[in-house]
Amino acid sequence: MKFIVAFIRMILGPPLVSLTQALHVRLLNAWLAKPNTTFLHPQCRWILADGHPNQGTYVGHDFCDWYSSQLADTYWKWNEVIHEIIGSSIGGIVVGEYLFQYELNGPWYTAPFTRFYQIRRGQITDVRYFMGKVTRCETTHQPIELSALLHFCSPN
Repeated sequence: MKFIVAFIRMILGPPLVSLTQALHVRLLNAWLAKPNTTFLHPQCRWILADGHPNQGTYVGHDFCDWYSSQLADTYWKWNEVIHEIIGSSIGGIVVGEYLFQYELNGPWYTAPFTRFYQIRRGQITDVRYFMGKVTRCETTHQPIELSALLHFCSPN
């Protein structure tokens, strides 16, 4: 009996839920690689929750540009590192961390983040941003500037 069930599952392919999860992960990968308004519902709602300096609810396409400019105004330099994208039947979860400096040549700081995306009909309709505690990176764990590395390895 187990053989018959396995054979039928092989013929029918993966369940619809896992296909939906995979599609949501693909959409989020594409969105994170190159944010574009075609991925967003016109009334997409953005909620900045715990840990963010500008907590509140925002609606519309221009949120990402505004959010990036807020981070650029607050931090001298900042990067976003994505660790994992998890698909679900209603959207997806993105887990990662921010790396940033408050001032030029200052110490680096890190803060974990989690984002919950709700997706309907191939568009992001609702996003919730959560940011964890900001901690100072130890000197051994600070990001290496590529220009410094190239300068260090230079034969001149």
